[in-house]
Amino acid sequence: MSACLTPPPPDTGRVIVHLDADGFYAQCEELLDPSLRGRPLGVTQKYLVVTCNYVAREFGVRKLMGIQEAQRLCPNLVLASGEDLGPYRAASRRMLEVASRFGPAELLGLDELFVDVGAEVEGRAAVCAAGLHARAATLGVIPAGPSEAAYVGHVHRAGQRVEADSRHRVQDLRAVPCIPPPAGDAAPENEESGTGWQARLAAGSRLALEIRAAIKAEAGIRTSAGVACNKVLAKLVSGLHKPDDQTILLPPEAAAFVSPLPVRALPGIGHKMEAQLQEMGVHSAEALRSIPLHILVDTFGERLARMLSRLCWGKDDTPVTVRGPTKAVSVEDSFKSCDSWQGVERVLAVLTPDLLARLHEEAHVGSVLTERAALAFILERAL
Repeated sequence: MSACLTPPPPDTGRVIVHLDADGFYAQCEELLDPSLRGRPLGVTQKYLVVTCNYVAREFGVRKLMGIQEAQRLCPNLVLASGEDLGPYRAASRRMLEVASRFGPAELLGLDELFVDVGAEVEGRAAVCAAGLHARAATLGVIPAGPSEAAYVGHVHRAGQRVEADSRHRVQDLRAVPCIPPPAGDAAPENEESGTGWQARLAAGSRLALEIRAAIKAEAGIRTSAGVACNKVLAKLVSGLHKPDDQTILLPPEAAAFVSPLPVRALPGIGHKMEAQLQEMGVHSAEALRSIPLHILVDTFGERLARMLSRLCWGKDDTPVTVRGPTKAVSVEDSFKSCDSWQGVERVLAVLTPDLLARLHEEAHVGSVLTERAALAFILERAL
């Protein structure tokens, strides 16, 4: 079976919003201590600045940068310990609660969310259409067709350059300012009309703005967003115009947008798979398209091969999954190898309080608290 280099039809059936908090840990620290606002702030874990606010970024500080290097770049950098994740988890839950009002919402880590706003888009469109027809009947006129779609945010064009925000995370993409704009990149605000994907995405972009405003008002967290017809594309474009902004990717642009991206930038491809693909001479989505499916199946198995063959074209049918009550709670930390029971006790002395704190956070789920609290009690008594 040879590779198919003809682009498959783009996804057009859904409206997915991906929300990404801007410097999430730093924002949480500023909520805890408002005096930090406007000052360069880095949040640390171990010897790294895991994230920082945008004031610090103006000095060249970046996430996953060593503390000493960050302080060299910004001598006035304020450092806040990010070892206690409790406040971040609480803020994350508030974000999820707000976003869930607009459609099925799926938490990704602590600072990212997917929201399927398709039903909300259709519901609002039906109400709007009913209102227009009622008013038209009252006035005795024929109702006009759908108005031109007005996108709220940046409409990304495949010809616009993007680059990784950090050498440590090539999947964190940012748009490169381009003046003048690429040839043929006309102003997109009112370019499409109709009741198809154009109108749905335009409505989705307005909903994204509404969700972001609600999260800011109710959770105090500023976010950026991506709006597209599937989860992969929405996530890829959500950070292009950070901070506090949003980007829309239109279906006809999807394949060309994904084409030059390094394979590691595609959601679902980790370090191990990236290394395997590079051994096959595959470094970009475009190169991945040239690999016959049977070779991908032999290397990665049927499920992953199918996923890769779709990802390289910007296609993704995975649903936004609403997770149920927490079934298990775990904590972890990095430490030197233990070669004695005394060493184990020292590790447990650090982990157990954190485990108990997590259990109290999940106390609204009785079964979880009962089972895991018993385990935590045993561990605590063993010290």
